[in-house]
Amino acid sequence: MAHASSDFAAMLRQWDQKSKPQIVEIYQAFKDTDEFLADLLDFCGVADLQGGATWLIKHHCEQTDLVFSPAEQCRFYETFERLASWDAQLHALQTMQHVPIPKASGPALKTFLFTGITQQNKLVRAWSYYGLALLARRFPEDKPEVLAALDEATLQNPSGAIAVRLRKARALLP
Repeated sequence: MAHASSDFAAMLRQWDQKSKPQIVEIYQAFKDTDEFLADLLDFCGVADLQGGATWLIKHHCEQTDLVFSPAEQCRFYETFERLASWDAQLHALQTMQHVPIPKASGPALKTFLFTGITQQNKLVRAWSYYGLALLARRFPEDKPEVLAALDEATLQNPSGAIAVRLRKARALLP
């Protein structure tokens, strides 16, 4: 299995971070391996593999009815604090809707998301707000704080990509 993992990592390193056909080809080559998700979660901790690994996790969740085990859920959310690039952060944030948030992951995730709403990248900011809404659905005690943040952000972002994601986030919290 180590051989397959090293081949997988090598192919991800060769990806130009842009070509969808190339990353889909990598997905097709490895998606049926026993260690696919475990390898990807490991790769999230490696700076030059993060963008590809998070894209593949997101893509896999969108293509299948993948159910993360409780341990995989924890590992997925533990990767967030190690994600250095905005694209890896964005992919992980976009994947949150597919992965239940374990209780143990709540505090660190909340910190990550509140940091995310201050980022320069608009997409990371927008999806961090959406992540906060998902967090507040899972942990109702966070709902008042999250609603306040969403309301403030809505005033500051009346239109554009952030506004669209804010409306979707707000719709999660009736």
